[in-house]
Amino acid sequence: MRAGPRSRPHLTRLRHPPNPTRRRTRPRRPLPTPVRRPQRHRQPRPLRKRPRPPRRHPSRSGSTRPGRSPWG
Repeated sequence: MRAGPRSRPHLTRLRHPPNPTRRRTRPRRPLPTPVRRPQRHRQPRPLRKRPRPPRRHPSRSGSTRPGRSPWG
């Protein structure tokens, strides 16, 4: 395996001086660890069923030409 720049940090420090124009940013504070609350197992709510549209009489819909059934 060839020795890349990662294996020689003492050489890369001279070649890349720190950037003076970089804005100084605050160090990121670590995120607070969330408090683990015990899980309460609720009964799942039943799914809401959508009301079905009313069934139309077969003679009301579709073609009424002779020789063709309104059921298809």
